[in-house]
Amino acid sequence: MELTTPSGKKFSREKTELLYRLCELGFIRWRDEPFSLQSGIRSNVYVSGREELTEHPECLAAIGGEIGTAVWEHCRARGITQAPCLIGIPTAGTALAAAASLTSARSLPFMVMRPVRETHGANQRWVDGAPRPDRFYFTVDNTITGGSSKLETAKRLCEDGFIPERMAHLVLVDRQYGGAETLNRHGMELISLFTLLDLAYAAKKFGFWASNQLCAVEKEIEQHSVIA
Repeated sequence: MELTTPSGKKFSREKTELLYRLCELGFIRWRDEPFSLQSGIRSNVYVSGREELTEHPECLAAIGGEIGTAVWEHCRARGITQAPCLIGIPTAGTALAAAASLTSARSLPFMVMRPVRETHGANQRWVDGAPRPDRFYFTVDNTITGGSSKLETAKRLCEDGFIPERMAHLVLVDRQYGGAETLNRHGMELISLFTLLDLAYAAKKFGFWASNQLCAVEKEIEQHSVIA
């Protein structure tokens, strides 16, 4: 079956099946007791993109294919002639970038970014590898909330000689709490495969969530997007 979400986005049968599998594996999870996100926002919804993907390689490969498609479509739409290269943001983004690289029908290299900068050895950098003028870089991560962690990542990239404003920043899920607007104000472009509301709608449509949980997500997004 195909799925049309409240945002008007239409998912093909294959993508709808992927959404179902993500919901089934707990990629998006409801918690009755709110918890704190890295941004400090309290939420009932946890977006993972970690062990539930790495423990199910067929699903990780499918996500990698979606990332690769988004990368090539972005390059085509923007007229980018440089070869794309992915940078996996620690820690969730590392496996995602690797999956996209390995499933791409065309050459799509990736680089690893460390959670802690090296202070010894020959490569005392955040990223394993220096920027090259013949490449266009995409950071890859699982989610974005208000955007503060992405700005911190941007500072680290600058320390290594990358220019975040001349890159694209890809996430699996935009929580719709103002992160895209935050990056835009800093001259950075966000690409997201899914929105939180679309995922919550799918979880309800497939029977994993109740109607009141979807309503709670809608209110949460409205509240925090205003704050952002």
